[in-house]
Amino acid sequence: MKHFAVVHGPNLNLLGKREVGIYGGRTMESINADVEAEARKLGVTVEFYQSNGEGDLVTFVQQCRGRADGILLNAGAYTHFGQICGFGAYSYILGLRALIEERLDPWLA
Repeated sequence: MKHFAVVHGPNLNLLGKREVGIYGGRTMESINADVEAEARKLGVTVEFYQSNGEGDLVTFVQQCRGRADGILLNAGAYTHFGQICGFGAYSYILGLRALIEERLDPWLA
């Protein structure tokens, strides 16, 4: 069974709590629940991680090597990964589907 990591970068723990007019009312937890539900339907597993520290994010990504088949990363500065943007919280679902369909170049060899 394929396994994916979902990584939330700085301030995403405040989704639904700050600047709701800009970022919407969805919380990180509700987004995680939607991704988890979609993963179950698609027959894959996911894990979630959030940090406000760049070094912590990099360390977690490195720790995924060899145990995750791909990473969904919501962190604007890391644009060298495949990107899906402009779809709000649904971007996570689209990203998960792209990983499953292997439309992104594998980098976790």
